[in-house]
Amino acid sequence: MPQRDFVHLHLHTEYSLLDGSIKVDKLADQAHRFKMPAVAITDHGNLFGVVPFYKAMQKKGIKPIIGLETYVASGKLTEKGDTPASGETSHHLTLIASSNIGYKNLVKLSSAAYLEGFYYRPRIDKTILAEHNEGLIALSGCWSGEISSCLIRGDIEGARKALGFFLDLFGRDNFFIEIQNLGMPETHDMISRAVSLAKEEKANLVATNDCHFLNREDAEAHDVLLAIQTGKKVADTERMRFESSEMYFKSADEMSLLFKDIPEALENTQKIAERCMVTLDVDGRNFKLPRYPIPKEFSSSMQYLKDIAERGCREKNLWGEKSYEQRLAHELKVIEKMGFAGYFLIVKDIVDFAKRTGIPVGPGRGSAVGSLVLYALGITELDPLHYGLIFERFLNPDRITLPDIDIDFADDEREKVIHYIHERYGQENVARIITFDTMKAKAAIRDVGRAMDIPLGEVDKIAKLIPMNDSLEQARKSQKELAELIESDIRYQRLFKIAEKLEGVSRHASIHASGVVITPEPLTEFIPLYRASDGGVSTQFDMKAIDSMGILKLDILGLRTLSVIKMSERIVKERGGSLNCARIPFDDKKTFELLQRAETAGIFQLESRGMRDILRRLMPTSIEDISAVIAIYRPGPLGNIDIDDFCRRKNGQSEIKYLHPNLEPVLASTYGMFVYQEQVMQTARAIAGFSYVQADHLRRAMGKKIPELMAQMKEQFFEGAFKHGVDKKTTQEIYDQIEPFSGYGFNKSHSAGYAHISYATAYLKANFPLEFFTSLLTNEMGHSEAKMSQFITDAKQYGINILRPDINKSSYSFKIEDTSIRFGLGAVKNVGKGAAELIESENSKRHFKDFRDFLERTKGSVNRKCVEYLIKAGCFDSMDPNRELLLAHLIDEMARLNDKRGLLMEKQAGLFSSESAEKQQKQPVKSKEFKPSDFLNYEKDAFGFYLSGHPMEEYRDIYEGLDLTPIEEIDDNSDGKNLAVGGTVSARKAKRDKKGNEYSIITLRDFTGEIDVFVFARLYEQHRDILRTDEPIIFKGRASASEDDARPKLFSEEIIPFSGARARIKSVIVDLDEKTTREDLIVIKSLLSEFPGRCSVYLNVYTDKTGEKTKVLCRDSKVSPSPELIENLRRKPGVRKVKLHGTL
Repeated sequence: MPQRDFVHLHLHTEYSLLDGSIKVDKLADQAHRFKMPAVAITDHGNLFGVVPFYKAMQKKGIKPIIGLETYVASGKLTEKGDTPASGETSHHLTLIASSNIGYKNLVKLSSAAYLEGFYYRPRIDKTILAEHNEGLIALSGCWSGEISSCLIRGDIEGARKALGFFLDLFGRDNFFIEIQNLGMPETHDMISRAVSLAKEEKANLVATNDCHFLNREDAEAHDVLLAIQTGKKVADTERMRFESSEMYFKSADEMSLLFKDIPEALENTQKIAERCMVTLDVDGRNFKLPRYPIPKEFSSSMQYLKDIAERGCREKNLWGEKSYEQRLAHELKVIEKMGFAGYFLIVKDIVDFAKRTGIPVGPGRGSAVGSLVLYALGITELDPLHYGLIFERFLNPDRITLPDIDIDFADDEREKVIHYIHERYGQENVARIITFDTMKAKAAIRDVGRAMDIPLGEVDKIAKLIPMNDSLEQARKSQKELAELIESDIRYQRLFKIAEKLEGVSRHASIHASGVVITPEPLTEFIPLYRASDGGVSTQFDMKAIDSMGILKLDILGLRTLSVIKMSERIVKERGGSLNCARIPFDDKKTFELLQRAETAGIFQLESRGMRDILRRLMPTSIEDISAVIAIYRPGPLGNIDIDDFCRRKNGQSEIKYLHPNLEPVLASTYGMFVYQEQVMQTARAIAGFSYVQADHLRRAMGKKIPELMAQMKEQFFEGAFKHGVDKKTTQEIYDQIEPFSGYGFNKSHSAGYAHISYATAYLKANFPLEFFTSLLTNEMGHSEAKMSQFITDAKQYGINILRPDINKSSYSFKIEDTSIRFGLGAVKNVGKGAAELIESENSKRHFKDFRDFLERTKGSVNRKCVEYLIKAGCFDSMDPNRELLLAHLIDEMARLNDKRGLLMEKQAGLFSSESAEKQQKQPVKSKEFKPSDFLNYEKDAFGFYLSGHPMEEYRDIYEGLDLTPIEEIDDNSDGKNLAVGGTVSARKAKRDKKGNEYSIITLRDFTGEIDVFVFARLYEQHRDILRTDEPIIFKGRASASEDDARPKLFSEEIIPFSGARARIKSVIVDLDEKTTREDLIVIKSLLSEFPGRCSVYLNVYTDKTGEKTKVLCRDSKVSPSPELIENLRRKPGVRKVKLHGTL
């Protein structure tokens, strides 16, 4: 039989998230090899994969058939929980769209299944199916279909009844009984019964294969996927598994052999395929934009946009300057040509709402910052001409796609913006966007290894050898050590082979953090909807699919830094000051001094260790420098830009050279080096005379490595350079610089926008530190405890005292008291906002006089756990500092409050009343001796970090002097690197390896976070005594950090107790301020002589006028770096800071 006589009509792609593993691009390749005229997609209950499937098939010249295998509820879709007599709450039914009307009905059915009928699975019922069956062809489904379920049980009458219903509903020509030959024991009987039923009832048969994986040999990988998705081991006997390995994408010849005795079942697949005529508009050019209401005096959206854009330029005093007028006219012409006026007006409407209601809006992000129209409309806050930003980087008239206008809003008020969009444009017209998490290379290795029960250490060793962003295939080819390791063990070979098959498979669906779609009509006229586990409604199509369909999507992003800035401004005003961060000077000396010292904790985008290192070397003096730092500190540029040379050029220590004079205006702001993508475009214009449209094509061709387009653009570049008098050698040198750069260069529009936020936060910290830290700490509540701890430490270094929480003085938020900051109740664990605000409200009436008074006035609103943590936090210390006593009697005291008779008898005196305090002190609770460390442990419980001190405090100078890696900075970029960390042991787990040797997993806590340190047998045996004490320890070893780890790990190779680490210190560095006198130096030298030793001493002397630093070696002083010396030095006049330096 010819191959074209069979078409697969029942097929599950990777978007059948629990059990499908077929990737649509590979499916299209296979179908093309098999010369199949058409293929259907019928995923479980959803249409997630329709757009990528449709495009992949069209690309290969194969007809895409759109369908789904739906779940039909046994009763009504609203009934959830009742199990019918059959024991089955739903049955499968395969639905295929034969027309565009049918496709729209699939959209409505699938949406209803999630929004109304979801109960373990997305379900419809027969009533809604009857309402939306036009244009649909139905197949009876797999063995879980209603007819098949009856046939399996031998209930022929039940099957007959179900068949009768579907024939009546769809019509005899639109319903087919599926038969499948999957090699299972019951197969023969099932087919025989189905054929008999069809013959008796004159129903049509159709052959399907219920495809779940692509090739027969993929059965094992598919089984591993099932184990991964259900959280089981492959070897587990009690888990979901398929009984057949035949559920793969068979060729027509294979299907012909299986159904040679029932040819009509094969022929019907072709007949159904020929009837399917669904066309989807997925080229991204037919935009479906919402209608924006414009004032009556304007005839079109474009006329209105032009008017408000010109008004905006006048308000910004830009009108009248030729360059601005020409640029605005050019941009408006492009916007009009592309029909995007309504889009711009909608974005302006949303931003105007935010500003009107006091919601902070960011200055702009991404390429949108390059648009003068957006600047004039008040959507962005950066003048694109001033910063040399390019409109065509944002909107290229040759590239007909909706440009992204991503907007940052204060994170705590972002939901208000989304709510407004729903109200303004209609609840049925607005939804969030789905996103699919895929199995990346390292995750695939780890997940497969876990399912195969290969020991974690072995799996981790393989994962570590895979470079970031490499596929498994790329890694195996490029990493010799990895290839050798895989070949060394047959288990690893199997692991890697399976992981390669599963790499890139979609794992689960969630809602995109910021994406929102708006349609001109109800969403289900265009796209199917999905309800996530948290109840949120989103599209079933992801961002790429939404783009392909020309539907408007917006990124409504939440940025906590904007909340910090707004709160800081408010606090300054409440304290009688005046501050508007939109109008701060961009040449503030204090701000740039702070950045040059790299004191950037809490400073947007500039906090990491790497950023601080660049800032110290670069010594930024302008907003352009900040923008460059943000652009440079990324994996691509870091590996390709000579940062040392960049810093030398900036500081006049290295000559700035240009390959051609025309490049000077292009590269002057970055000291003759390429940093931004826009500079590639400007170079093409300056050297080859390209238009910005051409230049954008060149940038894209280089960035995306499109060979044909690159060859074409290179030829044009050389021709243009020749016409502009640039010699071939120079042209080649320039081209050789920009070609690789385009692949990793950063978008200046984005970094310039973010540089403004960075500068604003640095300005606040430098000029309003008290207000800044108060706001910073308040906005960090409920987020990162490590960050909270870091910010508190930083505030203390700025001379700001952090007052412990007090039940009569604290508010929900952090607040200023004189020159200190009072700790907020909202940062105490188990104290919710409601409880904190109730306490604050009661306090506003009158202070709590004692602990009993507090319990009585908050009874019923504040639970025992909340009170327990308030005690641990020290909130009642001003009433009774004996936290141990309060905790010991808390349960009894709360029980007493519930005993009305007892309360009546004790109304004049109570255990914790002021009158009985003396009596209670004479009758202390029996408890262990309370040590200072217990207070620290209470704080750790209550806050997640230490407040009044830290067990590591006495070793802080060594910690900083040995340049240990802060645990919070260990991330994906640290994966596989050798690091040193130090801290206190907060937990230990004793383990035994396969040989029975003991090893340990140590949870180590430093000033910033926690890490799990693996100490294997040999090292454990050597250091067993140290590891069993509370002594702070330094571990050196290989870091392991991946996105699927709860926290980072370190595989220890060396252990050093802090008590012995001071011997590793090589020098003492004393920073002197510019006003240090000769007498001060004599006192310092005398002190140094009292602590003789082996360490060198360096003085950093700052000049008063320029602030430049000179490092001087004290040749006649060698000291012992004892804590006493360091403490005494810090107290001496003229000393700004004392640091240690050493190596491990």
